[in-house]
Amino acid sequence: MKTLSPYTISWVIIEPVKGVVTQHDRKMFGELNTTSIRNKHAFIHFANRSKALEYLKGFDKKLDKKYMCRIITDAQFGKIQVQKDGTFDIPYTKKQLKEVYHLG
Repeated sequence: MKTLSPYTISWVIIEPVKGVVTQHDRKMFGELNTTSIRNKHAFIHFANRSKALEYLKGFDKKLDKKYMCRIITDAQFGKIQVQKDGTFDIPYTKKQLKEVYHLG
């Protein structure tokens, strides 16, 4: 049996270019918790980075808005801090800040 590594498991962080993530778009992304109050981001996890890239490059569903997406590791996801205003402080690397995928 393989051991799961927090550096292998990946998360796609989806953030709208403007406004908040709509409930319709959350469903299109396949996010499991569509009743979340996390309006500024949607989060989807994958077994590894290549699966996350495959998802982003093959995404072809109709969305209400335009979104920016970044891929982070599970270890980074565990370090996300929730601010007092409900926003998230995500510990992106410099490379991740430059590597942005667009949907919508």
